[in-house]
Amino acid sequence: MKIKNDFVTNSSSTCFLFAFKGKTRKDLYNKILEHEMAFFLTMDYDGFRSGVDKEEDNGISCRADDVINSLRSKRKQFKVITIDQKIKQIKKYLISMSKYRRPYTCLVYDCKSKLAILNHAKKLGINNVMEVCFGDNDGPFAGTKVGLIMDYEGRGISIYDEDFVVMTEQRR
Repeated sequence: MKIKNDFVTNSSSTCFLFAFKGKTRKDLYNKILEHEMAFFLTMDYDGFRSGVDKEEDNGISCRADDVINSLRSKRKQFKVITIDQKIKQIKKYLISMSKYRRPYTCLVYDCKSKLAILNHAKKLGINNVMEVCFGDNDGPFAGTKVGLIMDYEGRGISIYDEDFVVMTEQRR
């Protein structure tokens, strides 16, 4: 459960920070396809039903193509930015947190970890990032099997290659 804009919700999401060599979304999609086994996800989910998907033998699955198609369907909502811009955003967030008398130690640690990974990725020549959140009933992919499975099973995806880094952050 979390408080969101003055109301309580039990929705959740897992955000993905895709850092990659390349300039365009197509370059990102190619990196996802190169690592398609990491994006092949299945889970048992009794009685999964929504307006978009149908029940599938008490289980659902997702492939790299499903993730790419979802990203394409919402392409205006997610922008590719430079790794330098993302590093600057995180540093700015850290500065704003330092103004609190007692900042949450776990948030500070998460930000510093993210900065360390992005700085290392930058040294490898990775130049762009895109951040996307997948949620069970929150965000742009709510109510879809990709939103659900990427939130619950996708949080285990962890890729650290010379040209592609994937970090996840649970927002509960």
